[in-house]
Amino acid sequence: MKLSLLIILLILTLSTCTKNDDFGFTSYLTSTKVKVTSYPRVFTKTGEITNKMVIDVYINNWSGNIFFLTSDTILTVPRDTIAFKSKDTILFPTLGDLWGKRVIKQNGNYLFLYMTDTFPIATRFPNVLNNIADNIGIAKPYYGNCNSPFGGPCSFVMLYDAFVAQGNRRILELPLLTYKITRRTNNLNAGIAIQFSKNVFDPSVLSILEVGDTLAIQTGKLTYSNN
Repeated sequence: MKLSLLIILLILTLSTCTKNDDFGFTSYLTSTKVKVTSYPRVFTKTGEITNKMVIDVYINNWSGNIFFLTSDTILTVPRDTIAFKSKDTILFPTLGDLWGKRVIKQNGNYLFLYMTDTFPIATRFPNVLNNIADNIGIAKPYYGNCNSPFGGPCSFVMLYDAFVAQGNRRILELPLLTYKITRRTNNLNAGIAIQFSKNVFDPSVLSILEVGDTLAIQTGKLTYSNN
């Protein structure tokens, strides 16, 4: 009888531990390194540029050295810790409780980490560069209008976006996408350059490139673990 009672108590204890392991408590993951996983690729409306010299010149022109000329580069970055608050909620503390809190939703082979609130950014006027930037990754942002307390137009719009990730609360990998977009028309140049966007390249964006547009991309990954 005592042995049976002991077995029952042991089973209940193991059951409780398993339940806790399934997000019964906050799980913290830490990362200190970024890995670059590809050599830069450059595209125009007519296709991909494969001449290495042309690629090197383009990616080093005014973009602030955001690209790396070798793949498999390991970069040490400031220590960053994220927290799984539940099985479907994650917090990026460096972004604050409001904009750092994200809801996890499965999307095919990836997890999309959606913002729980919008983020104010400077007003962007519609142009082809913004259209390319918004469609460069598999996670697409969208924008909402702000309501000015003083009436009249706002000087900003509300951004709602998602990070892309793979993994679980023990190890979480965030694909990184560095990109540069330029457009040359009538001898005038315009451009956007972003490093380490937490997204996965969507090749369908190449179909909206126009004459005079050039797009460079490079992939990487940021891995969080509880080790």
